[in-house]
Amino acid sequence: MISRRDLLPVICLCLFTPVTVASPPTVPTSAREILELAAASVEQVVAIQVEFEQPAGPGSGAVRDKLAKRDQQGRSIQYFAKYFWDVRGLYRLQIQEWQPESNRRLMGGKVYDDYAYTVDGELYRGANYTTRRGKIRPQKGLTTGYMTPLFFLGHNMSNLQTHLCRYVLDKGQIEPLVTLLPDGRPKISAEYDPPDGSYRRSVTIVFDPAQDYLPVDVVSRYVWCNTLDQEFTVTKTEIVSGVRIPTAGRGAVYYINVIYPDGLTNGEVNAMDKQYVLEKIEPRVKRESVLLGQPAVVEFDASKILVNDIQPSSFFQLEIPDGYDVADFSKSRIAPDPPKKTSKNMKLEQPIPLSRSTGLGSSTWIAFAGCNALAILFIFGRRMIRSRFANVDNATLPQINGDSH
Repeated sequence: MISRRDLLPVICLCLFTPVTVASPPTVPTSAREILELAAASVEQVVAIQVEFEQPAGPGSGAVRDKLAKRDQQGRSIQYFAKYFWDVRGLYRLQIQEWQPESNRRLMGGKVYDDYAYTVDGELYRGANYTTRRGKIRPQKGLTTGYMTPLFFLGHNMSNLQTHLCRYVLDKGQIEPLVTLLPDGRPKISAEYDPPDGSYRRSVTIVFDPAQDYLPVDVVSRYVWCNTLDQEFTVTKTEIVSGVRIPTAGRGAVYYINVIYPDGLTNGEVNAMDKQYVLEKIEPRVKRESVLLGQPAVVEFDASKILVNDIQPSSFFQLEIPDGYDVADFSKSRIAPDPPKKTSKNMKLEQPIPLSRSTGLGSSTWIAFAGCNALAILFIFGRRMIRSRFANVDNATLPQINGDSH
């Protein structure tokens, strides 16, 4: 039996030995240092493969269609997607999208429209396996704004050709002051000019030190009129293949709605003398941010995500099956798009408003508001009923919420 005399040294040791409590990691006070940490985390993902199955939204005809496929919970499936993306700017997308009954006559009675396309840095190649048609054309820009974990890593912003943190680091104007939120997460602010020449953006980015400094909350605005451009929030991250990635979140895209005074319409304003518009109309014009479709809320199954499994370049060169009707524009010369105005301090005379007095603005404003038209059409927009071949040419996925047509 242990005596009290024997226990006394142990008790004294416990009472007088200092206890070391691990302190929380110190958050850097430099905005650039935080961005460097975030960029390093984002750039751990050099390739990603995602399989995604989207249940039909409440307004979709697939909900009522007995022919629609169903998941394990019995929910009708709107579309299936398998997406590969590589940091070299290569991507491959395979889609099986449910078609409403009204489209089946155009699709040869097929319930699902099955198509795929690839981009290898030079050429776009697409094939519609339902209509047996294909298309080859020069690649026009990169399209990494699809609703995958990449979207929440900042690969969806303004045709940046890279992710948001890297672009802001290299080419943005960063506010040196770091704001610490009540929960200890740092927030920074910056401005940048997109490489596509569209209007200057301001962004606020919240980073989470507990999640490898990944950007978890981003708000982007147009500087010249202070209206919203995009928002996205990460609600869940997981370790996949040894790398932390977002697996759930919410995203929203906005357009600029212009309201003219005195009930004037776009056509009436465009017919007026420019100087008169600048002096008498423009000071009374109101601009507001309006959601382009409903916000998208998504969650990915981590078991269906593969990170950094590098595929050969040939994988991103789709082989269109023999016998398909192929439109080959690979030798065509594509005229460059006209330059767009960029402004750090936008003057009122730039631009003359183009949108209608109410409702959705002109195509020009939609393009500015969305930055990446392909991403907008996929994530948030309502698409028009496509022709038998348009599935290949559009190269877009259905929207996340609601009927895609």
